[in-house]
This record gives sequence, C-alpha cells and structure tokens, in this order.
Amino acid sequence: MRRFIISTNLVVLMFVLSPANISWGTDLNSWRQITQEDSINVQAKSVPGSDLLLVKGTTTLNHSIEKIFTLAIDHQLRKEWVDRLIHIRRLKEVDGKLDAIAHYVVDMPWPVKDRDFVIRTRITFDPATEIIASESASIPGFMPEQDNIIRATSHNSTVKLKAINPTETRIEVTARIDPKGSLPIFLVNYFQKRWAHSTLLSLRDALERLDIPKNNAFQRLTAGKKRPSAI
Repeated sequence: MRRFIISTNLVVLMFVLSPANISWGTDLNSWRQITQEDSINVQAKSVPGSDLLLVKGTTTLNHSIEKIFTLAIDHQLRKEWVDRLIHIRRLKEVDGKLDAIAHYVVDMPWPVKDRDFVIRTRITFDPATEIIASESASIPGFMPEQDNIIRATSHNSTVKLKAINPTETRIEVTARIDPKGSLPIFLVNYFQKRWAHSTLLSLRDALERLDIPKNNAFQRLTAGKKRPSAI
C-alpha cells in the first residue's frame, strides 16, 4: 500500500499493541478507534493547541525483536521499504546508530513539492520492562533548508518494541507530522490516519523479503551501557 505522508523514524523507523498482560503506560481512554484490519489496530487523538492528530498503530510481528530492531536502524535498507523515501544521510552520530541526526527527503506526488526532515532519533532500552523505545523529533536550524523542498516537522514520533517470545514481537508506532506548506489540515489528518496501517504493513512485508545483515547495535543497547545525550 502506498503512503502519501511518512514519519521517517521509524523509521525508521517506530511501537505499542497492548494486550492485557503488557502495559505501555498509555492513557487509552483518550484514544479513539480508526481502523482494525490486517491485524493492525489504528487509533488517533487530538493534541491540545494543535489541529494535527496524533496517530498510533499497533500489531504483533512474527519475527524476533532483534531482527525488527536491526531492520529499523539500517539506513541503507530503509529506502527499500519506506514509501517515497528517496534520500537519507546521517549528519551526526552522537552514539552510533543509537543516537543520531539524519536528513531525509520524501518524494511527493505532483504538484505537491517534496518534503525533507532533519531528525534526531534516540533509542533506549528499559531493563525493567524490556521495552526498546525510539524517540524522534525534528531539530530546527541544524541544516539549511533547500530550494524547491519544503522543510516538514516531525513532532516526537515514537516506536516501541517488546518481545512476546523469541519469534513474536509487539510493536507500536506513533507520529504527528506537520508537512508544512499549504496542504489543508483535513487532508493531512486523513493521510496520517492511513500512515500507521500502511507503515506497519510495509514493515511486515520487508521483514519477509529483505536480507537483513547482523550488527552489534542490538547487543550493545540491551546490555544497558550508558550513552551520551549531548549533541
């Protein structure tokens, strides 16, 4: 399924489907149901002071948490499964792939101008809950804006992963993206509602078809080593 608006972290990358025996600490009473299809649950809620909806998608993936994590942080593979992502470049590594700033360019259909993002993504592991969490947000002023490309904003997009067993993982993605420009807000919110479902569906497909190389980032993260936080 094609996606019109992307939260690049997902990517990059981006996690929570909440069964009765797993608590993510989310106030579910404030969320309203949007869709539930392909075993993917999509909810949305309003954010005070903003017309942009916060959207959340949750599901279970039949793959190990390490495999999902490894795919999500691999920048070269990201263009293989993130729709319309045509450019990605790591601008600064604060702590390798676990804390980095990157530039993304998204190809938008004519006549809409392409969008780009400059985003810092920080990935943490909580030994008490065994949840891997990725938090991403735009960094204003870190890189000059480019001609003919509109600088969009990602507002604290998240991904959370929790292993159910060695071959199943719960995942939740949340995002609130402001594409800027003159797109009407009702259209932005419409595609943001579709984003969560299409992102998780694309991720599921990528896990089946892509050859995912191993790296040591997962072991380093889950070993609980302390990492720097300053840019």
